[in-house]
Formats: sequence, structure tokens, C-alpha cells
Amino acid sequence: GKVGTDRRHSKIYVGMVGNCAVGISTVMTFGICCGLGVVVTPISQVVPFLLLGIGVDDMFVIVRTLERIPLSLSTEERIERTYRECGGAIAVTSATDALAFLVGATIKFPAMRAFCINAGIGVILTFILQLTFMAATLALTDRGIKGNPTDCDARCIRFRDKLEGPMVDYDDGS
Repeated sequence: GKVGTDRRHSKIYVGMVGNCAVGISTVMTFGICCGLGVVVTPISQVVPFLLLGIGVDDMFVIVRTLERIPLSLSTEERIERTYRECGGAIAVTSATDALAFLVGATIKFPAMRAFCINAGIGVILTFILQLTFMAATLALTDRGIKGNPTDCDARCIRFRDKLEGPMVDYDDGS
């Protein structure tokens, strides 16, 4: 279909939740680091953007892998196969990124040490949220795509096949 007309297969909610997961991991990172006594330096302000890049990359890999899995499989099987196929790649990139930053935390320059600790912890937390938070989001979205109201009650997003009119109905007060 045309761009924006097929809400059932649109991944806008997955993208929004994925970005929220990155935001949550950023808040958790700074909270843990402050709890550990790591000073937040001006260069640490780059960490949220770094985590956003890593998190969005992970999201693209996960969603593209899910799109290749046949819809005929159950939601659980699709999510399991998705993470089985792309989990290794995401784990390797996250592990090497985290390791590089945590090794960088051994330098003597205090501002860079704080940045590397923040970034290393952030990469680990982003990875964990991509495995857990995103899997739940993808499962709900998959159930919505299949239109299975018995598996997906009122807490799940239900989709129409095509848009029929404006996306938002505005009440003009009349």
C-alpha cells in the first residue's frame, strides 16, 4: 500500500517504544552511575545520543529479521526465531561496544573515565531492554497484525487494514 495507509503493518509504535527503551536505559545509566559515585561531566551529555544510535541500530536489525519470519507461525515462534537469528549479532556488537568503553574507563583522565563508564553501562542496559522490552512490544504488535482478539485483549493495539478517513478526528465544538 501507500506510505502511511497500512496501519496494521506500520512499525511506528515499535519505533516509539524502542526509542522509549533507549530513554529508559539512559535514565537508568545516569542513575546507576550517580549511585556508584561516577561524576557526570559535560562530555557525558553525549551518552544519550550514543545510546540512541546503538538502540536504533538494534531495532532495525530486530524488525528486519522479524519481517522475514513467516506470518503463518505463532507469535511466540516468530519472536523466538527472530531473536535466535539476530540475537547473536546484537549481542556481539553490544558486547564489543561495552567492552571498548569499559576498557576506556581505565584511563587516568577523569572526564573520559566518567564518560566511558557511563557509555559502557548504558550500552549494556540498552542491550537488555532491546531483548526484553522490545520482545514484548513485537509480540503485541504481531498479535495486532494477525487480528487475533482472543490472544490480544483491550490492552493490545488493534489495527484496521486501511485508513478510512483522517487519522485523528478533531472535535470542532459544534
